[in-house]
Amino acid sequence: MLHEERELVLTDIEWDEEFADVMRPHLPEEADAFTESVMSVGKFTDPILVYPEDGRYLVIDGHHRWRWYLNYGPGAGIEAPTVVVMDRLNSRAAAKYWMRVTQNGRRNLPIEDQRFHRGKALSEQVTAMRESETGSVADLVKEFAEDNDISHRTAYREKAYAEAVDLIARVDKPMSENIRAGVVGINYDETLWLSKRRPVDIAKGLENLKADRQVKDNGEVPAAAPNLARERY
Repeated sequence: MLHEERELVLTDIEWDEEFADVMRPHLPEEADAFTESVMSVGKFTDPILVYPEDGRYLVIDGHHRWRWYLNYGPGAGIEAPTVVVMDRLNSRAAAKYWMRVTQNGRRNLPIEDQRFHRGKALSEQVTAMRESETGSVADLVKEFAEDNDISHRTAYREKAYAEAVDLIARVDKPMSENIRAGVVGINYDETLWLSKRRPVDIAKGLENLKADRQVKDNGEVPAAAPNLARERY
């Protein structure tokens, strides 16, 4: 069975932080466009997809649709979206991998977020393989690279990039989300470099980055723009 539509009310659906963290939140302009689309069409065009776990139904696709309906739907006269149970996903790891692949293929994600999702998917698969002590990581990476039409080197670098963004999130989660959204002036190599520093040095590097971005946002030219890949703290 690939999936099944069931008569579920939205209050039966639960929010799960592990799944919610997979997705980058909507930017303000994306949220506005989403609201405008729903109101203009008068209904939701896509269902909410849930992962069944021990009698619970956890949202894995449609977090924004679900929250939007609960907050505004009834008052706006919008019909509740359909709920589809994804029975084919037999583990949390499978559900998260499906989420990443689906998002990369559907949303117009920034290149940084695409790299993050691919790298995170590979990282999670490698972790699961090592925990089960089965299979070959080299073979897994080769197959993953072929499936995603990227080189082996790119697969390993994107895995390291995703792990770097996760590490930065422990120090400054909003900054990690902005890195994924591609709205801060920190590039791929600088992200990898920052992740290899001590937490206190990551924090200092991010503060320098924020200060530099503020100067640029004010229309000024920084006296000496920091090169995070070279500067020592």
